[in-house]
Amino acid sequence: MTFYRLLFVTTPRVLDVDLKGKATIVTGSNTGIGYECAAQLLNLRLSTLVLAVRDEAKREAGRKRLLSIAKAKDAAIIEVWKLDLLYYDSVAAFAQRASGLALAVSS
Repeated sequence: MTFYRLLFVTTPRVLDVDLKGKATIVTGSNTGIGYECAAQLLNLRLSTLVLAVRDEAKREAGRKRLLSIAKAKDAAIIEVWKLDLLYYDSVAAFAQRASGLALAVSS
């Protein structure tokens, strides 16, 4: 049955959600599930996307790929904030800066 689902059953598209005017944080957004989640949020017209990254060297590559999606939509603002969960000071500074955001996705 699982094989059948993989071949013939598609996940329904979300059509009635509009995130215009909302801001969201996505962790782990350089690759994998975090990146795909960020891309889907942009497709739902998210206004501000905050990429929470640990490795600042990799951040620009993910941001550039997501900017191409944002330009195709409503030109969302994509910001990159440093967040390293190993260090309390990093978490505290991030939490203080992140007040007022609508949604957080941790991947």
